[in-house]
This record gives sequence, C-alpha cells and structure tokens, in this order.
Amino acid sequence: MKQPIKAAISGVTGRMGTQLLQALKEEKGLIELAVGISSGLEASVFVTPEQLSNAPAFDVLIDFSVPEVTLDVLEYCSRQRIPAVVGTTGFSPQEKERLRGLSKQMPTVFSANMSLGVNLLFALLREAADRLSDWDLAIVETHHKAKRDAISGTALALKECVLSTHPSASVAAIRGGDCVGEHEVVFSGFGEKLILAHRATDRMIFARGALRAAKWLIETRPAPGCYSMLDVLKVKRDQ
Repeated sequence: MKQPIKAAISGVTGRMGTQLLQALKEEKGLIELAVGISSGLEASVFVTPEQLSNAPAFDVLIDFSVPEVTLDVLEYCSRQRIPAVVGTTGFSPQEKERLRGLSKQMPTVFSANMSLGVNLLFALLREAADRLSDWDLAIVETHHKAKRDAISGTALALKECVLSTHPSASVAAIRGGDCVGEHEVVFSGFGEKLILAHRATDRMIFARGALRAAKWLIETRPAPGCYSMLDVLKVKRDQ
C-alpha cells in the first residue's frame, strides 16, 4: 500500500488552516498531517517556525499564513529541498521576489487563489481581454470584513492577466459581512457588456485546491521553480 503524503500546514490555527484540517479527512489517508505550524504557538501538536528543525519530517508544506511567516518557513524548506504550496496573499513586490528566489531550490506552487473555478477564470480572462482590447475593463472584488488585504491577491492576479491589453483597468474592493469571496471582471463596450464572474460560497474549495496542488508536487516531482495552479490543472498557456 502506498505510504500517505506527510504534510506540514503553516497557519494551522487560522481560517484556512482549520479548513485544511477538515479537508484532510476527505483524503482517506492519502495525505496526513505531519506537523502544524503557527507563529507564537506553544503546544505539543504544533510548532513555531523557529522549531521546525526539531519537528517531525514532512514531504510537502502547505502555507496559508502571513507573508513574514511564509518566508521564514520557506527558508527552511529551501534548505531541505521540500516542495511547497503557498496560498498566502498580501506579499509586497520585494517579498514576492524573495519567494521566487527561494523556489529555485524546490518546486513551489504559488497562487493567490487555489480554487479550480478562479484559475479557469484566469484563462478565460486572457482570451476575452485579447479579443476585446478596445473595451473598457473593471475588476470588482468582495470579501468578508476581516480580510486583511485589499485589494485581494486574486483581484491583483486578474489585473496582471490583462495588463498588456488593458493597462488602465480599474480595481475596486468591497469589505463586509461574511462573504467568502466574489470577483467580477466587467468588459464594457458600446451597446453591450460582458461580465466574467466567480463566487465562492465555501472556503473548502481553497483547501481542496491546495491539497490537489500538494499531491501534484509529490506525484509529478517537477523541477525546482515557481508554478501556478494552471500548471497543476494542466491548462495550456501561451509562452
């Protein structure tokens, strides 16, 4: 019988960490928690980033924490050549550059959004933006009021998709209530409008996507480097 994948979850006590622990129960032993990582936490089940060298061995890291913790944990993974899945958002340009530098030592899936639907939205958006390059474009994102970053990482990633065709695309953020996440891309022409939208109703979609990425890293063993969920989903992209 194949040995289960041993995963470390960074940010294990947060919103997404809780969802990942729940999603692991759906895996029926294919992926198991080896160690939970939470900054400043003192408990026998979990470790802090500083205690990783004494933690149980793990095959892959899944990180949904905050940028400074992510980078500390990735430093450890880079030294040990342990693959990583990073779903943390809110990185500065300099922090993103450091993350990409660390990924030269081990394969890393880095995505602002781990859901299947959103990543297919990225592909659809590029196609629409190329064909509607003379239309106006606006991005609107809505999240729960406790979300730390605004604009969301997903909205910024959507904008990156259209920078070459719509450099002046606007982005607006709405915070309120308990909204899991909504993203709309609005193309406005003369006499018509096209809206591409994704609405998340259950945070488990992000956890399941992260576990899918973790399995992809272990099963395909890609070369060191920074990958996206489009690679995990085998969505073809223009070079």
